[in-house]
Amino acid sequence: MWESALQLCSAARRRQWTTSWLVALLVICVGCGRGGSRQSAVEDEGAGAENAIRDEEAARRKGPIPDDQGASVADQIQAALAAAQHDGKRVLLEFGADWCPDCRALDGMFAQQPVLAVLQSAYHVVQIDVGRRDRHLDIVAQYDNPIAGGIPAVVILDGTGKVLVTTKQGELATARSMDSSEVLSFLRRWVPERQVRGPEAGR
Repeated sequence: MWESALQLCSAARRRQWTTSWLVALLVICVGCGRGGSRQSAVEDEGAGAENAIRDEEAARRKGPIPDDQGASVADQIQAALAAAQHDGKRVLLEFGADWCPDCRALDGMFAQQPVLAVLQSAYHVVQIDVGRRDRHLDIVAQYDNPIAGGIPAVVILDGTGKVLVTTKQGELATARSMDSSEVLSFLRRWVPERQVRGPEAGR
């Protein structure tokens, strides 16, 4: 009888220990799962912050519209017109904003060959920051609201200040989806005949 009782007691203790271990293991697994979720959330947040920093650095490299350094926009335009009267180049007014991805895309094409060669040889460029359509609205109005169709937008002038063309219909507002050859073709169309048209001008 005592032997049977001891056996029953041992069996009960084994079941108790087994149950305790199972409970402990379940708690550990749940804790690991929560910790993993918290770690994933922290990693995702860190990756998002790194991407934001990279985007900001890329925007700075591609160049926000630097129109508030030194002379006013009006003074810059007048200086560009004076230079154009002297050397026969065109004046290109580029309306945009540093938050605008299409503006950054156009600036990127402006900074690369062969587009850069045409700009340097045939244009005086003035960049105008329109902010959220709340900056330099006097200049915007002066040139008949070239940003009506979106930004970036350009106005090309001759040396007398006469408007030769404007992209107020949004021709450049989707610059991210444009090829640099399209921008190059547009710029060459308004180059004075006596100016060098840059590489592949005859093609």
